[in-house]
Amino acid sequence: GGDHTAGPKSLIAKFATPTAENRVVAETFDMYGRELRFYARLANQTTARTPAVYCAEYDPESSDFALLIEDLSSYRAGDQREGANLQDAERAIDQLIKLHSTWWDRTEIEELAWIPVQDNPVQCAGMSQGFEAGWGVFLEKFGDVLPPGTEHRFAQIGPQTQACLSRLCSGTRTVVHGDFRLDNLFFGVDGDADKVAFFDWQGISRSCGPQDLGYFLSQSLQSEVRREHHDALLRRYWEGLCDAGIQGYSFDRCREDYRAAVLYLFTYAVVIAGTLDHSNER
Repeated sequence: GGDHTAGPKSLIAKFATPTAENRVVAETFDMYGRELRFYARLANQTTARTPAVYCAEYDPESSDFALLIEDLSSYRAGDQREGANLQDAERAIDQLIKLHSTWWDRTEIEELAWIPVQDNPVQCAGMSQGFEAGWGVFLEKFGDVLPPGTEHRFAQIGPQTQACLSRLCSGTRTVVHGDFRLDNLFFGVDGDADKVAFFDWQGISRSCGPQDLGYFLSQSLQSEVRREHHDALLRRYWEGLCDAGIQGYSFDRCREDYRAAVLYLFTYAVVIAGTLDHSNER
C-alpha cells in the first residue's frame, strides 16, 4: 500500500507457554512481567547489546504476552554443552561490564522499583525447596562430579539459601541479568565480532554484579579454560568496572562477592539437574 514504513524482513516472536506447570513457575517468579518491562523500559538505557524491540505487550491478569524482537540469526548462538572458549568468555564479560556499570549503585531509584532484589522471599523459598526436592536425584545422576568426600558440605548449601542470598545482596547492587549463561548469548560475526547480545531477561533482578559473572564462569566455561584463565577473567571484569568509572569497589570485595555467588549458584545446578526432564540432552 501507501506510505507504510519498512519493517524487518524477519523477527522473533515470543509468547507465554501453553504448558500449565511451566506457566505456574513463570507466574510465581513474575518471569514474563520482568522480561517485558525490561524490554519496554530499560533496554534502550544500557549500551549492552540486546535485541531491538518491535512490540512488548503484557496482560498481568492472564499473564499472556506478546514480544516481537530482532532476529539475530546472523549471529552465532552460544552452546552451553560445548562451553565457552577464552575469546568468547572475554567478549561476554566485556558486555556484562556495560550492563552492570549502567545501574551500579543506582538500584534504589524509583524507575527500578519493580525489579525484585535477589534475596526476596519467593527466590529464597523457591531455591531452598527446589534444592531439597532435587538433591537426591542430583546425587544419584551427577554425584560423581563432586570431589570425593565432599557431599555433606555441598548438601549444606541448600538449607543455607537465605544466608547465601543475604550475603550476595549485602553490598553495592546493580541490575543483573540473572540467567547469564552461554545458551542466552549470541555472538556477532565478521564485522560485529565484538558484539555479544543477551537474550532471555526473565531473571532480571537487583543483586551484586558478580552474581552474573559467577554463573557464567562456574557453569558456562570449558573446564580447561576455567582452570587456566579463571583469575584473569575475574580481574578483567573488575578492571572493566574501574575503567567504566566505578569507584570504591575493591578487587578483594569483588572476589568475595564472586565466591559467595558461586556458592549460592550451586543451587541452580541441583534444581535444574534434580527436577527437570533428563531425556532432554541439554
